[in-house]
Amino acid sequence: MLTLISVLLLVGAGLTVYFVTHPNRSNIIDVDVADGTSSEVRFESLALIPGASSSYTVRLNSEVTDEYEVVLEFDGTASAGLCENLVVEIDCKGMANRKTAKLTELLSGKSIIIYDTLTEGEPYEIKITYHLPESVGNEAQNTEASFDLTIKTSNAGGFYE
Repeated sequence: MLTLISVLLLVGAGLTVYFVTHPNRSNIIDVDVADGTSSEVRFESLALIPGASSSYTVRLNSEVTDEYEVVLEFDGTASAGLCENLVVEIDCKGMANRKTAKLTELLSGKSIIIYDTLTEGEPYEIKITYHLPESVGNEAQNTEASFDLTIKTSNAGGFYE
């Protein structure tokens, strides 16, 4: 199955950078962040068979050590059988617990919010895994999802206080 991921970075004063990762390459997406950065990752035709998973790692690279709020927002469409059954797991460096939600919840406006310190020179990794449980039946047959994942970062100065 072919999954094409494109990354559109909107940084500061209108600088736009566009990446396309190919299925043969690593599923690692590097994003340079600053206060107010917004990055968009496009998932086209994500399709899984029951029991299968697909993982991507977003590495946030900061030029300064600071406290950040990172917001993950999903927007797009998915076939009902896939949307209601696809489990999205978010695992972040420094987080004791993983965050898990059904794709249908995330496409309905639920955001994942992470508060943490990004350290200069040390990539902050967010691993995103899409998993279709083996117990899913025919309702997910021949289904797919296409959506955008927007990653917003902002300085959260003092959230530890």
